[in-house]
Amino acid sequence: MKKILLILLPIIFSGSSCKSGKNSIHCIENKKFKKEFFMRINIVEQNLHQDSLFQSSLIFLSNYAPVSFYEMMNYARIYPLHALERDKKVWIIWYEDNKCKNLKLKESYPIPEQYKEFFEY
Repeated sequence: MKKILLILLPIIFSGSSCKSGKNSIHCIENKKFKKEFFMRINIVEQNLHQDSLFQSSLIFLSNYAPVSFYEMMNYARIYPLHALERDKKVWIIWYEDNKCKNLKLKESYPIPEQYKEFFEY
């Protein structure tokens, strides 16, 4: 009986550790992308007025995850807090779902077709 336990225990523990560590073993997270992605989210959070840094950050984010551009087009030219909070949750979920896919920074960030009207003055 003791021999069976000595054989089964390592198998049981190795199986459970593989399950918990499976994502970390196979995950290729691009730290440079992560830093840039969260820096852009921070810029949007800190700068709700639509200046050029704000706009370039939203264009960056929109090339990877959805952005609620329609809610930003208002007379005050600010990103409504409720829209930002909702979008931020979507961005973080997108990142968590995709971080192990070795995300790459693009060389340029074109304005997505559906958003071009918001950046033409």
